[in-house]
Amino acid sequence: MLLYPQPILLLRERAPWHFGEVLTLIEQTDRLQVLYFPPACPDLNPHKHVWERARDAVSHKHPYRQFQPLIDAFETYLNETLFTTDFMDALTPLGLGVF
Repeated sequence: MLLYPQPILLLRERAPWHFGEVLTLIEQTDRLQVLYFPPACPDLNPHKHVWERARDAVSHKHPYRQFQPLIDAFETYLNETLFTTDFMDALTPLGLGVF
């Protein structure tokens, strides 16, 4: 965090296994603001959509006999694909999409 002096917005889901040492970090800085996704709303979490699309494009019904080609295919897909989302519209008042 010392290398990035600007304020940081951290988007988090409420899954209990995602809590722990990071809470200490959150409490120790005033530059980090946390926005929690609503409970039981995985559709609002953009990384869930990224992994679903990556899985469908790369590994779903695509047999890999070795692990490294699968890793390479995932990495290529993630680096070459633009993922768009409108999840912020659902999290902001009146769907304004802006804080």
